[in-house]
Amino acid sequence: MPDANAHAPDMRPSIRKAHRDDPVRNALANFCENLDGAQWLLAGGSKGSAKDCVNNAVSDLTAVLSASGIRDLTVNVNALGRIEAFLDYSDDLGDIRLTYTARQPLN
Repeated sequence: MPDANAHAPDMRPSIRKAHRDDPVRNALANFCENLDGAQWLLAGGSKGSAKDCVNNAVSDLTAVLSASGIRDLTVNVNALGRIEAFLDYSDDLGDIRLTYTARQPLN
């Protein structure tokens, strides 16, 4: 007896595939690494260099992501002196919501 669901369409939600050659995935990974670098500069007392590093990280990220897909992108320093980033992004492959706190250097 044939399976009644054999030809039914797949109704599962689509999941964004994260391949190593995906430019969005790579841009997000580089963005987080650059924020970690900025945190090191900030912890070392170099606020100006840390700010430049964050600006470059945002610039590099927005060069890859579609500007129309960025719904919100905020980078700030929290009350504990940690760099935080919040990103809400959407493209034809799906939605991305990123909350990232830069790593604190060990003393």
